[in-house]
Amino acid sequence: MSRLADYFVVVGYDHEKSAGSGEGCGHILQKFPEKDWENCPFTPGIEQFCQPTGWLLSAQKLPATYFVSVLTDIEADRHYCACLTFSEDVAVVPSQVDEDEEEGEKGPGTPNGGSSKALVHSARMFAPKSLVLVSRLNYFETFRNCLGLIYTVYLENMQVELETLIGNILGCIQVPPPGGPQVRFSIGAGDRQALQPPLCSTLPFTHIDVALFFQHLGISNALMVFCAAMTDHKVLFHSQSYSRLTSASHAVTSLMYPLKYSYVYIPLLPVGLMEVLNTPTPFIAGVHSSLRPDFSELLDVIVVDLDGGSVVLPERVVLPMMPEPLLSRMRRCLNMILLPDLLAADYAFPSPPSKQQPQEMVDKEIGAIFLRMFAELFFGYRSCLTIIRIHPEPVITFHKANFLGHRGLVDDDFTTRVLDSMSFNAFVAERGPPYRVCDIFDEVFASMPDMLKIEEENPDRLLHNIRDLAQQLYTNENPNPQPYAQKIAKPPEGAHTRVHQPIFPTLDRQKISDIIEEGIAKHSLKSKLSQIRPLQPRIVPIGSHVSCAQDRAHIVSTMSRRLEVLRNCVTFIFDNKISDARKIFPAVLRALKTKEARLALVSELSYHVQSNRSMLEHQQFDLVVRLLNCALQNDSNMDEYGVAAAILPLATSFCRKLCTGVIQFAYTCIQEHAVWASNQFWEASFYLDVQHQIRLLYLPKFEEHMLPEHHSSRQMNGSATSPVSHRENKRTTPDSSRRLTFRPRDISALEIAAEQLRTWNSLSKESQLEMISNEESTVYSQAIHYSNRMVYMRVPLDVSKSIKDGVISGLEGESTSSNITNSLAESDSFDAESGFDEQEVSEIGNNVVKFVSRFVDKVCTESGVSSDHIKSLHQMIPGVVAMHIETLEAVHQESKRLPPIQKPKILVPTLLPGEEIVMEGLRVFITFDGREEGAGNNMGGPALLPAEGAIFLTTYRVLFKGTPCDPLVCEQVVCRSFPVSSLVREKKINVQYLAHLDHWLQEGLQLRSSTFQLLKIAFDEEVNSDDIETFRKLLHKVRNPVTVLNTFAFTGHILSEPSQLGSKKEKNASLKGFAKRTLMKTAKKAGFKSKDSTSSSKRPKFVVPTPPMARKNDAKCIDRLAERCYSRDYNRLGLGCLNACPQQQRIQRAEPFRISLVNTSYAVCRSYPSVLVVPQSVGDESLRRFSRSHRQYRFPVVTWRHPTTKAVLLRSSGFHGKSVMGMLKHHNTSSSGSSEPTASFEQEKYIGALVAATPTVPKNSHRRSAFRRALGSIRHSFGKGSLHKAALYVLGEKTQMKGIKLDSFPKCDFIPVDYFEVRHVKSSFKKLLRACAPSSVPSSSGEGERSFLKAIEDSEWLRQLQGIMQIAGATVDLLDVQGSSVMLCLEDGWDFTTQVVSIAQLCLDPFYRTVEGFRILIEKEWLAFGHRFTHRSNQTAANQASGFAPIFLQFLDVVHQIHNQFPLSFEYNQYLLKFLAYHYVSNRFRTFMLDCEFERMEAGWLMEEGRKMRHSDGSCPTADVPSADEDPDLSPRHSSSGMSIWDYIEKYHKKSPIFHNFMYSPSDQESVLRPYSNISNLKVWDYYLKEDLAHGPSYDLEVVEKEVRMEEEQRLIDGPFLPNPRKVINGCYDNVDAIQPDMFVHLLEELHRLQLDGAPIVHRWHGLWEQLEAPRREAILHRQVSFNTQIVRYHGRSIHKRSTVELLVKGKMLGEAAKMFSQPHHFEKFTYTTPAYCDYCHHVLWGLVKTGMRCSDCGFNCHEKCMSHVPKNCTKLRPVSEVSNSSTNLSIQMSDTASVTGGDDFSGVVAEHRTHEGYLFKRGALLKGWKQRWFVLDSMKHQLRYYDSREDSNCKGFIDLAEVTSVGTLKNVQGAPKKSDENAFFEMKTMKRIYNFLAPESASAQDWIDKVQSCIQ
Repeated sequence: MSRLADYFVVVGYDHEKSAGSGEGCGHILQKFPEKDWENCPFTPGIEQFCQPTGWLLSAQKLPATYFVSVLTDIEADRHYCACLTFSEDVAVVPSQVDEDEEEGEKGPGTPNGGSSKALVHSARMFAPKSLVLVSRLNYFETFRNCLGLIYTVYLENMQVELETLIGNILGCIQVPPPGGPQVRFSIGAGDRQALQPPLCSTLPFTHIDVALFFQHLGISNALMVFCAAMTDHKVLFHSQSYSRLTSASHAVTSLMYPLKYSYVYIPLLPVGLMEVLNTPTPFIAGVHSSLRPDFSELLDVIVVDLDGGSVVLPERVVLPMMPEPLLSRMRRCLNMILLPDLLAADYAFPSPPSKQQPQEMVDKEIGAIFLRMFAELFFGYRSCLTIIRIHPEPVITFHKANFLGHRGLVDDDFTTRVLDSMSFNAFVAERGPPYRVCDIFDEVFASMPDMLKIEEENPDRLLHNIRDLAQQLYTNENPNPQPYAQKIAKPPEGAHTRVHQPIFPTLDRQKISDIIEEGIAKHSLKSKLSQIRPLQPRIVPIGSHVSCAQDRAHIVSTMSRRLEVLRNCVTFIFDNKISDARKIFPAVLRALKTKEARLALVSELSYHVQSNRSMLEHQQFDLVVRLLNCALQNDSNMDEYGVAAAILPLATSFCRKLCTGVIQFAYTCIQEHAVWASNQFWEASFYLDVQHQIRLLYLPKFEEHMLPEHHSSRQMNGSATSPVSHRENKRTTPDSSRRLTFRPRDISALEIAAEQLRTWNSLSKESQLEMISNEESTVYSQAIHYSNRMVYMRVPLDVSKSIKDGVISGLEGESTSSNITNSLAESDSFDAESGFDEQEVSEIGNNVVKFVSRFVDKVCTESGVSSDHIKSLHQMIPGVVAMHIETLEAVHQESKRLPPIQKPKILVPTLLPGEEIVMEGLRVFITFDGREEGAGNNMGGPALLPAEGAIFLTTYRVLFKGTPCDPLVCEQVVCRSFPVSSLVREKKINVQYLAHLDHWLQEGLQLRSSTFQLLKIAFDEEVNSDDIETFRKLLHKVRNPVTVLNTFAFTGHILSEPSQLGSKKEKNASLKGFAKRTLMKTAKKAGFKSKDSTSSSKRPKFVVPTPPMARKNDAKCIDRLAERCYSRDYNRLGLGCLNACPQQQRIQRAEPFRISLVNTSYAVCRSYPSVLVVPQSVGDESLRRFSRSHRQYRFPVVTWRHPTTKAVLLRSSGFHGKSVMGMLKHHNTSSSGSSEPTASFEQEKYIGALVAATPTVPKNSHRRSAFRRALGSIRHSFGKGSLHKAALYVLGEKTQMKGIKLDSFPKCDFIPVDYFEVRHVKSSFKKLLRACAPSSVPSSSGEGERSFLKAIEDSEWLRQLQGIMQIAGATVDLLDVQGSSVMLCLEDGWDFTTQVVSIAQLCLDPFYRTVEGFRILIEKEWLAFGHRFTHRSNQTAANQASGFAPIFLQFLDVVHQIHNQFPLSFEYNQYLLKFLAYHYVSNRFRTFMLDCEFERMEAGWLMEEGRKMRHSDGSCPTADVPSADEDPDLSPRHSSSGMSIWDYIEKYHKKSPIFHNFMYSPSDQESVLRPYSNISNLKVWDYYLKEDLAHGPSYDLEVVEKEVRMEEEQRLIDGPFLPNPRKVINGCYDNVDAIQPDMFVHLLEELHRLQLDGAPIVHRWHGLWEQLEAPRREAILHRQVSFNTQIVRYHGRSIHKRSTVELLVKGKMLGEAAKMFSQPHHFEKFTYTTPAYCDYCHHVLWGLVKTGMRCSDCGFNCHEKCMSHVPKNCTKLRPVSEVSNSSTNLSIQMSDTASVTGGDDFSGVVAEHRTHEGYLFKRGALLKGWKQRWFVLDSMKHQLRYYDSREDSNCKGFIDLAEVTSVGTLKNVQGAPKKSDENAFFEMKTMKRIYNFLAPESASAQDWIDKVQSCIQ
């Protein structure tokens, strides 16, 4: 029995505390009963909850309101406060306010300092008064009726005393408990009321709250709020309605059934308690929407708007949702209930709408869905309950790790948080006991698995089952089916507006007290309650086991073979067949990655322990320990499958005998794993063993355990948390009998506990005490047992090393990492009597004692162990630790005497001539990286990695050489190496575990090379830290030499360094000197020069430098210059000859170009060669003045001339910017005052000479018709001056082209182009390195290929190659087809410019596609013209900060792409390209060192090369070339200045065809190559991907030859038999290109062998190849070229030409016309019936099989897969012809399209309403700059949208004009862009932030302001 209400309170407005401003506070006027109940004290502070928004006076009388607040007392019991509030008249008398208070107490509505004057005019105000019922019961409707009757009696002045009504409510109405009868009562006002308690007290009473909650928020938002409450987030509701807040909060907590919300719960939070929202603990609270500004700044609170139906999730909050498929099933079920029409919305013939369910029934259906969800989420939870004590009260814990592991929810954040919450802990404590009163959740939980199976077979049963469950919930709230007609009086409508209404009277306290006492004495329901039968406790159904959640049949079928191998391996070990066990040991270690194999392993090992075979031999012991370590390593720290718990008894069982009296147990070798430092693991394992012992204690008294039942061996102890335990397995033989499926059913501990609880009351007192004592003794004995186990696992074998490494400090759960080592030094403490140092014992012992004591305190306190037993345990633990440390001393000493594990012999590396070892080999392991090749996993093949060996550091390489750890391939040799100079990154890596060797490796390094090699090494335990640090220091020293003369190319020679280089050593000796030199260097870069120290201080410090005059060139110097490669190439091209005879000199003077020696002394441009080709009409003095107009003085020079069109290709750097020229003008002097006009004049003169030298009518004009028509039509379409025929095209940067006056340069056109800067190349290369040589394996095997391709795409490497090829292709077309000269003026002229001009010449000139021509091309364009190899490749210590920039590598990659497309056009093969790519960063050759020809001249290299060329003019010998180790010319020591790579290539090329392309057939190919540059036609170079683990990189030919020779000799020694012609090749181990059969090479070698045997004269291979007679052309049968072949050929040409046209048009077209190339396409599916090609990838599209996509506007065709990559260049006009049969038609089509299209056709967006639009600069958030965007004002949608550009069709964001408060001009803007109009700024203020804008001009800004204001008004 309980009271309906505990207290009745009258709360009124407190006039005394009012400040006179209309705001005040409430106070309790009367409370009944006045004395608190003993069992329910009154909760203070109730007056704040009566008016949550504050006590405020009102100028008008408000209607009565009713709501319920919830208060929580100190014992966490909830008290419901039902408040009925109405208004009363109050006379307000104005009061004087102190002057001091008048200034400081301004209310929100009194901006002038108070509102007392305003109240004088309204003498009649209304104050709120509340009638409150406080109760522990939640009968809200009954409270509403009772308070309504009191208010009605007062308002209508009925002849009923209010004291009688209140006394009856408090004393006369008694409510029966849940399950009781219906109570009918009256409180004395002529009313009839009924109150029906629910059937079950544990089920929530919701009425329609849940239905309203989903109605207000919707399904998605409601589920988000539910998940937030379940995962302990802070949830805040806000609404205009108090009742809605209470209802929503109650709905959320009701949906959590069977869990109970355990945190702060305040459905109505008063304004005075708003600081509660800042609490760190979770809460569910509700506030009135008027208080929204007070909680808008909360950063970790989820705000729910009940009125608007929205949920605001803060950025820092990550909300986990329910796991799948649970969430999807929930959504489907909720849609069936709340949106029944949605499922049939798409039916062609929908059924008639069904009758809508009552809202109360919908409420129960939603509750049923959530109840089913919890039953499914907690599936098998009872099998994870661990019972520790049964008597006197059951103590039960939950094994979370076991539950998550078997359910597969270890990584599910939602489930993990739910299981860690306080609500779930209370759930386990309440529902864990196996014998108790059950409710509907227990029934649903037990029947849920069968119900799901039925619903899976018959989906229609789902809705039926939900409604059946909902009916049960409805019956629980409404058990009485017959309704009762209640009679409750209510006031008439509008009664609250009466004028003369008296105030609420003061109640008679004594009368109410008498009525309460009388009611308690007389009114009783004992007669009715005696008929109520209380719910009887019963055994709780255990439900399905948690292991049944997974499909066991599939797992067994896939694991059967692996488990059989594991079983055989264990059998071999214990049968002492060690060799057989080692053969299959790697397969077993790989199998142990699965949980099934780990469980099977401990099962097999536990069997052998029971067979008394735990004393092992040394080899047996080592293998068993390795198996245990591998199993623990692959398992997690949670031990969710019980593997570590099952290993605990095994670790104390397996042992080996070291000597007499000394035995080593397995636990000393498996202590490194983190699971032993986990308190959660030890507690769970302890509770499991205690449960097992409790079960054995009561099992003899349980009589049903002999009944057989089909039960899985996985459910042996009821919880199956420790699935395999040697104590429970009674197997005696290893045959199949120990794996029986049918066996006697094991009685679970919960079943035994239920029976004990059922019979507990029937036992005598003595028996009960005996049981309690037995259980406590059982727990105490297990605590002793586990204390010893923890000491075993926490005290390491090597105590002193643990102190050094700090691995035993595991108080915070840290994992130990000690190792057994044979290199530990003896300590002096071993001479002590106890065998250990007392100080060490104290430190280690204290750590272990603290760890074990904390464990003992927790588990013993929870288990109810007596304090005496706990105290004795604490006294025992220190002694156990000390004795164990002393015992381990002897074990450690004897273990050190064991013979060390035999490690592989360190293999001696093969070195190059002159290569020396800097540091001897350190024993390391090379581990897995991200490349799957060689790992033997998904790629197949042998497991070559990890490998064990040594790492060497030489003067040239970082080299690893060793053998694989896998014994099946241990005879192979693994080699990885890379040049030290190519090292780009070195970093330390974390601790690694090698399962193959059972090794923990503490230190490791990851070395990444620019040659795409990755060495991920882990140092062996015998390598100390000092050696590792020494290795790293030496590595950096060799990697970063002081000068290039200290590199390997000059090893072994003492060279006298030039004074210019050596004088810079001490240049930064002081900070002042460093600052001065830095400023001077910066000034020099800007073009200034320091004046003489004797000059006047008033004169400018810097002036324009005047280069010194070059000295006269004598004949000997000219002869040396004429011998250089580029001079000979100029002579070949007809550009001039230095050592020409007089007659030739006269002919050369008539040529338009000449060779100039103006830069012979490198005075004009230091980075240019000494010989330059310039126009004949330009003198040397003009060149000196003209060079100042370009960066680095790199003025335009001719580098190639077309043999037919006579057009020339020029290269230079970019023009000086305006800012620099302005600086020059500012610092002009008398000597430099006329330099700028002179430079400009000379520039015009120079370009005019180039134009005059270009023929106006080229000889091949017939080939240019198509191209000319294309340019002509575009020229006409865009008007005069847009695009015209030019004799010279200047390709430059956009910023340089803006200020050029075209009138000064007739017949010349300036085309701005886009290109990737060096910083972009650096960034792209880093990403490419990580993609091609990743450091870690992808997360899943199926993602490997996709992640690689995605990484390649993200690197943008191929896109950069495409940019190079496009500009080079345009250059080719302009020179060859258009017949115009081309000048490149980009960057500093030594990076991107070099790439473009080299590729262009390679495509234009077949000579450069030969070996000799390719050498000349590189020497001319890259070496002579000053590409900064030392700077870009970071060859010295001074260049390390700049970062590695693979400019030359990009050039080689582009050549590789062209080689792929035209394999018959190159004399050299791709191996030459790879060879150059490898050695240009290897520092083995001097060729690619230093930054320009001037530096190489200073080093003396050019003089030596000249001497070699003069000596090489004689005839070559015909004898064979000796090998590298015999021929001194192949050794780098043959010259004091290093060796040239070209000499090396030439000698090897003469020796063997290793660099020759046997497919070379220049006569079959066109002389000009036009490669495809689309991304789809580009391939990732295999140089980045392939590796040769057998010998390392194959580009050091001497090393490979020497190793191959040694292998052949060893093979002959091992077996003098004929070699097997068959050989198995592994793609990642062998060099497939060198090993695979090649008939040409084979025949040449055979001829060479025959010549050696017979003829005295040996011919070289090249001579033999040239002697072969090629078939005559006349004899070849020419077949008719098909129409399709013609289409393919013309298509390739047209695509190349179209790319050129686009490049030109993009650069020239401005404004609207430029949008032709930025307009998105509108693609539609299209079926092609005639041959067509994809305009993007150029592959064929034809017929129904390859249906493609076609743009509906311009007719662009492409594959569906190519659609996302197509550039936005729609021309908005369908072409006339579908397929062009020639390049001419295609060009015309392109040009016609461009010409017809107008500017207005390129709007770039879909049809939409645009009130105003234009470009504006918008300032970003804090600390961000101004950015230009395209803004569109839309008055229809009331938005201001912005885009990246006008062409962009995707809106990047918008500003809602509904939130704009004002817009106006802005002055004095901080951080404004330069040269901006100060009147063009305006700002737009919204409710959230302020936006700042900048218009192009002030008029435009005012126009924007007017337009926006017109929209917001």
